[in-house]
Amino acid sequence: MNKRGGKKAKLWMQKLLLRKPVRFWLTGKKNKDRWIGVCYLRENDIGALAVVAGQARDCPAIQVGDTPNLEQCKVAHCLDTATANEIHVPR
Repeated sequence: MNKRGGKKAKLWMQKLLLRKPVRFWLTGKKNKDRWIGVCYLRENDIGALAVVAGQARDCPAIQVGDTPNLEQCKVAHCLDTATANEIHVPR
């Protein structure tokens, strides 16, 4: 939370998820000693929503499936914040 934009991102995430059911799926992959997983709100990848909304950074080292680099897509204008409510990432 001490990083630039951290508190704003925390408030954004709380507003998005508070009192809503979320699902978590492990991908079966590990990054060093940590298991990698994806969290979903309904059918939407929460991490993807945060990246497209400008509240998080995409991590190319931890790509899940055929998911494009969302930051690159946002910069290339193939995604915009209007699509942040409906991002379906293949599982």
